[in-house]
Amino acid sequence: MALSTIQNNSFADTAVHGFRNIVVNGGLIVSQRGDYTSATSYSGETYYLDRWKMWQASVSGTVQQTTVTINGVTKKAMKIVATSSATGFIGTRQKIELQNIPVGVNLVASCWVRSNNAYTRFRYNDFGGSDANSPVFTNDGNWEKVSFSIDSSSTTVNPSIGLITYDTGMVSVTSGDYIEFTDFQLEISSGSPTPFEHRPYGDELARCQRYFIKSVNSGSTSYPSSGGYSRGMYLFPVQMRASPTGSYTDLGTGGSQGGTTVNKDGFWITYESLGASQAGTFDWTMDAEL
Repeated sequence: MALSTIQNNSFADTAVHGFRNIVVNGGLIVSQRGDYTSATSYSGETYYLDRWKMWQASVSGTVQQTTVTINGVTKKAMKIVATSSATGFIGTRQKIELQNIPVGVNLVASCWVRSNNAYTRFRYNDFGGSDANSPVFTNDGNWEKVSFSIDSSSTTVNPSIGLITYDTGMVSVTSGDYIEFTDFQLEISSGSPTPFEHRPYGDELARCQRYFIKSVNSGSTSYPSSGGYSRGMYLFPVQMRASPTGSYTDLGTGGSQGGTTVNKDGFWITYESLGASQAGTFDWTMDAEL
């Protein structure tokens, strides 16, 4: 059972490095799947900014990677806006590997948030019957620093933590209602949250690539001098969480895809029916999300 507490304060964040934050991409700086700096219609249970899965019921909405200034500090943030009115909810959550949750200790979630829906709050879901909501935030459209204390002792499967417009069930959501947040942190603590852990972009990207990787430049197989088939091997920059599901987009510059072999470390791809000095070229993504 999660303990529910809210703290609203204006303490200044400081640059603290380490390994306190269990959440990945809590600063909303990584967006491998695309450029979402303009509001984009989203689907529920779908990823846009890395590691954040959208949450919705009965309400359509948009997601956007925004740039905000809080206490004089410029940050990246995520903004979710309802584009229809209904009894339902909007929100987002991050599902966390159970091995990253020290079961039996107290955790504290915290973030900067602003919203205009009276029901916006944290929701912790351990998918084992001990889901819990925090009290609602102030939700007057102004930035506030909030926190939520969680007892992890009943967590038995991969849990999730996120922000949602919710009560004991679905609530009234009006077109234009929004949630915008940044500096989301989940850490071991039985008291107040510590300042947000600012990790370098390269470190945060590598953590995200454990779950999802997208090619930056197109892949290519080798060039067979006499035609026939060729193979290309790619090693991922980090070992992925599990053997991923691969998606390949043929760019049509040689042969046809003959097959792939994928594991957590990388993949082989084979191209057939190549002419002399041709290579198969393609874009690819690898998805090992929870």
